[in-house]
Amino acid sequence: MSESVEWAFEDSKRHPIQKDYEVGRQLGEGKFSVVFFARNRKSGETVAIKRIDRENTNPDELVHEAMLMQMVEEHPGVVKIRDVYEDVSFFYLVMEFVAGGELFDKIVEFEHYSEREAAGIIKQVTNIVAYIHSKGVVHRDLKPENLLYTDSSLSQLKLCDFGLADTIEPDELLTAIVGSTTYMAPEVARGDGYDMSVDMYSIGVILYILLCGYPPFEPETGIVDLDFPKKDWSEISSSVIEIITRCLSKDSTERYTAVELLNHPWVKGQAPKTALGGTIKTMRKYNVARRTGETMRKKEEPVKGSVFGLFDSHGGDHKAETPRNNGNSNGNSNGNNEPEEIKKGNSKPSKKELKEQKKREKEEKKKGGSGGKLQEAQSSVSFSEPYKDHRKQQSNGGTVSIEEMRRTYENQLKHLQKDLEQERKKVKSLEAQLAAERDKKSKVDTKKKK
Repeated sequence: MSESVEWAFEDSKRHPIQKDYEVGRQLGEGKFSVVFFARNRKSGETVAIKRIDRENTNPDELVHEAMLMQMVEEHPGVVKIRDVYEDVSFFYLVMEFVAGGELFDKIVEFEHYSEREAAGIIKQVTNIVAYIHSKGVVHRDLKPENLLYTDSSLSQLKLCDFGLADTIEPDELLTAIVGSTTYMAPEVARGDGYDMSVDMYSIGVILYILLCGYPPFEPETGIVDLDFPKKDWSEISSSVIEIITRCLSKDSTERYTAVELLNHPWVKGQAPKTALGGTIKTMRKYNVARRTGETMRKKEEPVKGSVFGLFDSHGGDHKAETPRNNGNSNGNSNGNNEPEEIKKGNSKPSKKELKEQKKREKEEKKKGGSGGKLQEAQSSVSFSEPYKDHRKQQSNGGTVSIEEMRRTYENQLKHLQKDLEQERKKVKSLEAQLAAERDKKSKVDTKKKK
C-alpha cells in the first residue's frame, strides 16, 4: 500500500512512529491536526508530536514550513523540529517540547511586573526576529499564541509556528494577505507590497498589549486609530510610547528595524521598574474573556480584547486563494471567536506597478477620495465568518469546549487560591502579633499583681 503513496519529504521516516516514541497525552487539537506529548524510547527526551491529517493537507506547504524552521533553528529562541515521519494517513512533526505555557497566560503569574519586565520580553522577541530576518525569513504571524516559555522558570521564550512565514530578498516585496488581524500591518491587509517591517508592526501591537492588557485597535467596535487612554497610560513612560507609535506607523519606513529596536535605551535596561498592577488585573480578566469571545470594553472606553491560543495555533494555506472578506477561527483550541490567520494569493508585482499604485492612492487622497486607509484595511476583514483553512482550522467551529473552559477556570482558580493563601498568611501574621501583644499584656499584669 505504501508504494502508491507519494512521499512529501525526501528524508522522512516511514516506519511507525510508535517504534521510536512512546506517545502520551494530547496537548492540543485543530481541525486537521492533533499535538501529543511523547518520549523518545532510546534517549528519554520529551517531545511534542504534531500529527497532521494527510488528506486535508497541502504537502508542499508543510514541507515549506519545515524547511523554514530548519533555516532558523540554530537560534535558541526558535522551537526546533527533531524529526519528520509520514505514513499513508498522516504526517508527524516531532518538535521540541515547550512546557512553560503561552506568553500572556504566564505574565499574570509574575510576582512583580513593570515596564522593565515588558522590556525584557520585547528584547527576547526582537532578538529572535532580528535573527530570522538576518536569514531572509519574515514570520508574518507574530502573536502571543506563538510565543511560549520553555519551562516554569518563565525566563526563556520560544517562537513557534512558521506556517505563514516566507523567505524574502532584500529588494523583494510580498503581497499575500496573511496573518492574524489583530497583529496585521495595514499594508498587508490592503494587499500592497510589503517587506520584513510587518513583523515590527506586530511587535508594536504585542508591546502595546504588554503594557495595558488590551490591543490598540478593535475595528469591530470602530476603534481604528492609535490612542493611549489616560486611564491606563498616564504612568507609562514617554520613551516606550514613542517606540509603539513608530512600530505602529502606517508608513512602514518609519518603523524601527529589529536591530534598531534592540539598541533602544528602553529595551537595553532603562525601562522604569514601577509596578503595573492594573495591567496584570486586566490580563487576568481577559484570559477568561478571550476564550469566550467576549469584549473587554465598550467603544467609548477604548480598551479592547485580543487573541491568544495554544501550542497548535496555526494559520491557513501558505499561498492559498481565499476571499478577502473572511476571518478565521485560529487553529488552536482556545475557542476564540476573533478572526485569526488570513491568507490570499502571493503574487509579487513589479516595483514599477507598486509605485504607480501608491501614486494613484496619493492622488486619490488629495482629492478626498481615499481617507482612512488603515480604517478601510482593518475593516475589510469580516470578524464572524470562519476562514476555510486547509489544515489548521479550529475544531469546534468557534465555540468553547468543556475542556477549554475547564482549563480556563482552573487557571483562574489557581490565582484565586494563591491570593487566598496570601490572605491567610496575613491573617496568621496578625494573629501572631495579637498573641504577642496579649502575652506582653499578661506579663505586665502579672508584674503589677506581684
